[in-house]
Amino acid sequence: MAPQKQSRKITIAGTGNVGSQILSALLAQGIHEVSVITRTESKSTFPEGVHKVHRGSYDDEAFLVAALQGQDVLVTPISWAAVDTQVALFKAAAKAGVPYVLPDEFGSDNDNEKLRSQLGALLGPKDKYRALVEELGVSAWIGVITNPWIDFLVPMFWPGNFKERTAVLYGEGDTKANFSTRADVGKGVAALLSLPEAELAQYKNKYVHLSSFHVTQREVLESAMRATGTKEADWTIEKVDLEEQLKTASGEARKGNMMAAVTELIGNTFRPGYGGDYQHKVVDYDHLGVQTEKLDDVMKRVLA
Repeated sequence: MAPQKQSRKITIAGTGNVGSQILSALLAQGIHEVSVITRTESKSTFPEGVHKVHRGSYDDEAFLVAALQGQDVLVTPISWAAVDTQVALFKAAAKAGVPYVLPDEFGSDNDNEKLRSQLGALLGPKDKYRALVEELGVSAWIGVITNPWIDFLVPMFWPGNFKERTAVLYGEGDTKANFSTRADVGKGVAALLSLPEAELAQYKNKYVHLSSFHVTQREVLESAMRATGTKEADWTIEKVDLEEQLKTASGEARKGNMMAAVTELIGNTFRPGYGGDYQHKVVDYDHLGVQTEKLDDVMKRVLA
């Protein structure tokens, strides 16, 4: 039986990699009034079905409060370059009486203390935005955890180079971790925000864990082989010690090496106990009525 749904007035500020997917999925639900906040100078266009596009300055509190009047939810999947605009948005949401905000989480498990100890520079800055929401005392935050987006990582950042038929495995590559696709993040958030109030309220000031796949490196590699019609003999596979890899990557990342920071992120995702495997926390997709993508279909798409 499909879950009951509740329509809401939802505003999105930030329609990039994830925000665009959330916007499309919310519109596909067909029950919500979905609006967008964007900068005056933005050239972005938006799909048919968007209720209203508010163009203005994030420094203009009156503009933001007016845009958020009567809204039930504010979603802010904002780029890192503009993430601090959440301060103005959340203050305006409080003045407008918005019940829920979904701050810019959409990544690794900020609920895992061991991971926070390793990736504090990445996860720590997100704390102040949730704290601000609680301090203002009007809205409740819902933190959406997705782990890295596998459809974004594989073509460019996955250990090795799948397009050149090379792979790097941590040990035997048999440690499981959760990963999401951007489309599934959109579907998951849209389904979550369609829940009846009694159910959505259970997530106030809490994290929600989404996941497309619970897989090992080896399983991802095997899927890539199927997608490319190759066999293991066609690949160059290197096995490395994860702890040694992380030690090197962490040092380089602290010097500002962004590729090393990505290596550190992926390595910690496969590091037992560091939040990469949160399968026991994943939201009930059957209840949400969400069908996630198939790994082989994703591999075919990103390796085409």
